[in-house]
Amino acid sequence: MLILLLLISWGLLLIATVRGILIHQDKQVVKALIICRCLYLVILVLEVLLGFQQFAHHPGLVSASFIMTVVAVSLIDITFQRKFMGMLSIAVAGATLISIVIAICLLIPFL
Repeated sequence: MLILLLLISWGLLLIATVRGILIHQDKQVVKALIICRCLYLVILVLEVLLGFQQFAHHPGLVSASFIMTVVAVSLIDITFQRKFMGMLSIAVAGATLISIVIAICLLIPFL
């Protein structure tokens, strides 16, 4: 159940991030940023719960998943900050999306 909630949250976060990257209206970008921040707070809480639940069985995978979550959250904030400044590059946006996909892939072995 916890893994399913994490996967759904990551999927919604991926959709909200892509939407925020592609939209050109500032008000809509702010809405996407707020949605992203709410989702990644939920994801961080769920990752901590996953860590408590699965660390004894998969310490390396749980650690890698949590580290990748922190990296993805950091890149999402950097991406939106650069979007607001008008300096968003394809490399930063691509790295953000790739980090989200990697974080999702790290959850698949827990299924």
